[in-house]
Amino acid sequence: MIITKQKEIDLLNKDNTTLKYGYREEVPFLKKIAEVRGHFLKILEEGAMPKAEDWMMLESSIYELFPNFSNHFPEEMELSYDEKKVCWLSKLKLSNAVVAKLMVKSPQAITSIKSRLYTKITKLKGTSQDFYSIINSI
Repeated sequence: MIITKQKEIDLLNKDNTTLKYGYREEVPFLKKIAEVRGHFLKILEEGAMPKAEDWMMLESSIYELFPNFSNHFPEEMELSYDEKKVCWLSKLKLSNAVVAKLMVKSPQAITSIKSRLYTKITKLKGTSQDFYSIINSI
């Protein structure tokens, strides 16, 4: 299933009205999320691939928007850079198909990474859907 840019924007708009981000649920916060999402969707729309500076911007944006994000992934967990990218992009609520395109992987590979991440984080066997429950709670 191909997710169009408009469908991603529609999903973001829906999420903005239904998701609770606690004390950070304010317009500038949601605007920043939309800007970062839009940046990566624009890269795909242009047929380009993210560059090193795009990934650095994503990382710094995630840690700015979600200051406790890194607390859930201690260094001893030893996440690969691809696993970190999946976490960051998932936090922006990008679909597996979009994440796969940005990372030049198959959607199935992204699903597999999410399942492994869930196991690394919780020490329990789980699915990519289980991973969403963790990432959304951060």
